[in-house]
Amino acid sequence: MMIATIPAHLLTVLLPPNLSLVAVSGTVWRGEAARAVLSTPAGSMTLGRLSWRLSPLSLIRFSPAVELRSQWGNQRLAATVNVRGADRLALKALTAEFDAGLIRQFAPLYVGGRLRLDVAQAEIAGGVPTTVNGRLVWEQAVWTADRGDSALGSYALPVETRDSVITGEWITLEGPLVIEGTVQLQERNYRLDIDLSGPALTDPMLAASLRMMAVPTAGGFELAAEGRF
Repeated sequence: MMIATIPAHLLTVLLPPNLSLVAVSGTVWRGEAARAVLSTPAGSMTLGRLSWRLSPLSLIRFSPAVELRSQWGNQRLAATVNVRGADRLALKALTAEFDAGLIRQFAPLYVGGRLRLDVAQAEIAGGVPTTVNGRLVWEQAVWTADRGDSALGSYALPVETRDSVITGEWITLEGPLVIEGTVQLQERNYRLDIDLSGPALTDPMLAASLRMMAVPTAGGFELAAEGRF
């Protein structure tokens, strides 16, 4: 009986150091936190109210498995997380929905719309993704500006991992801005090779903003970059 009622706050010893919980209640096997914040190399992300279920059998295997669900306004996340050591995580059945404006916390991109993430499997080591297999969809994308939003379209980014390289390829589903190209990540090294074209670029404000980060081409703009974070 005592094992079944272990206080929830003891779960924090199993969590990675970059995940902090506030106002924890329930038991270690099933409980919730009023607020959760995830720290990443690019910045902090508020997950909101977080609930969990911890599998007792996973502790016997020395690989704690936790089913997580969180909600913060219209932002939602669900996943099964396996803790594999002090700085390694494995994620399965990860689904997330959030406003694209959240991107501004991590990059100077003034965009809006709705992002949906479906990841069958991912692994993270030292806070950096090492394996990702899934799909990101950006719906009703807009470029936000003081004079009003400019419609861009809807896009998909299927992501897979081959030979330790995580690669995503942009697909334009519909809209006046055509996005094509790839995004790659290997450990902390990234590479972008993206072409932008279409009638949306006739908007002088959008074109002026893109000139600050992309190179004009005959058909639109090219965004090419590589580096390390």
